[in-house]
Amino acid sequence: MAQLPTVDCHEHLPLETERLGCDIDVLTLLASYAWVDMHSAGRPSREGETWGRGNICRDTSIPLDERWDEIWPYLKRIKYGSYFRPTAIALRDIYGIDDLNEDTYRDASLRMAAANTAGLYVRILRDRCGIETCLTQTDRVREVKAQRPVGLYAPTYPAADLYRLEDTDRIAALHQQAGEEVAGLDLYLEVLERHLSDVRDQGAVAIKIGTEQPVLPDMANARASYLEVMDGSAPDEVLKATVLDFILRKAAEWDWPVAVHTGVWDILRMDPKLTIHLIERHPGVRFELYHLGFPNARECTFMAKGYPNAFLNLSWCYVGSEEMTRRSIGEIIDAVPANKVFAFGADYSLDVENIYGHLVMARETLARVLADRIACDRLDMDGAKEIAQLWLHDNPYEFHGLATTVS
Repeated sequence: MAQLPTVDCHEHLPLETERLGCDIDVLTLLASYAWVDMHSAGRPSREGETWGRGNICRDTSIPLDERWDEIWPYLKRIKYGSYFRPTAIALRDIYGIDDLNEDTYRDASLRMAAANTAGLYVRILRDRCGIETCLTQTDRVREVKAQRPVGLYAPTYPAADLYRLEDTDRIAALHQQAGEEVAGLDLYLEVLERHLSDVRDQGAVAIKIGTEQPVLPDMANARASYLEVMDGSAPDEVLKATVLDFILRKAAEWDWPVAVHTGVWDILRMDPKLTIHLIERHPGVRFELYHLGFPNARECTFMAKGYPNAFLNLSWCYVGSEEMTRRSIGEIIDAVPANKVFAFGADYSLDVENIYGHLVMARETLARVLADRIACDRLDMDGAKEIAQLWLHDNPYEFHGLATTVS
């Protein structure tokens, strides 16, 4: 598997120039998921702290030693978990730091800062990981597609705010770009269609939505609600459902894959079963279910088994729990056709080194499952190699049309 070209099916990578413009230290690698675990372990958050860039691990206006002293008691509590393991692997293999502790964090920071130079993404993603393409969640489609080397990025366009209509400035900006005044819903849908068509032409290989409550679209009621939104009211669920229905009908018409965030951060609101009404209503749309609906992996697995237009994306899963993912992979092999699974997406942003660590975990986990099946005569080596090839490369490559979009 380490020799296979890999399609990374979920990232939030900034442009490399933005990463190079940041002050980088070892705590950069802890700003996303490790920070979440440290919060879970009892670390009090500073005022205004948020996931990703907006927390103490990324706030380089605070001296490194001060930040380290604050997080070290909590880092010791989480270092055995899957959220920390990508960082441990990356520090070991990329920077030669065998253990992150009080004696090594300064050295690790110096080594990372020294390596933060042009070509970093190619050195890590292409040379070390063997990643052919990263599906990057971004609304900056044209900028991402212009990056070098060609084909390293394949944009997935976030579309949730286009149908949730909570950002009226964004709606007004779309109208302005189209040279149209803010008027009724029908005009907005015309503007929206042109906008999405343009995004697709620029190279977005999929769009991304969220899990939504099963509300039926109703154009008449939605028209009235849209005018109220333009007057300052909050959008109601019927309006959101109507605009989302329009977007999904366009996705079917254009054969444009739709990625759906399921599970993980809000277990009740993002239950993968909330996607069933969309899957059933839009059989012509190919839905990509992110994160295997964790922790509701079995429900998500059987959605892919039962619906021809539902596919599984295991992005984030290994850092969520290697063991839970290992068990799920065995059940997926049992239940889901081999062409419907995308095995890897690291789901990181500024901390590109963690992508390497996460990919090592993914390969290890998949290898353990395949080896166990070989050992008990449920699979031979050729079959194991075929599954790895399909899941890590061929399935996402074909599903997203990368042969024509990344060249």
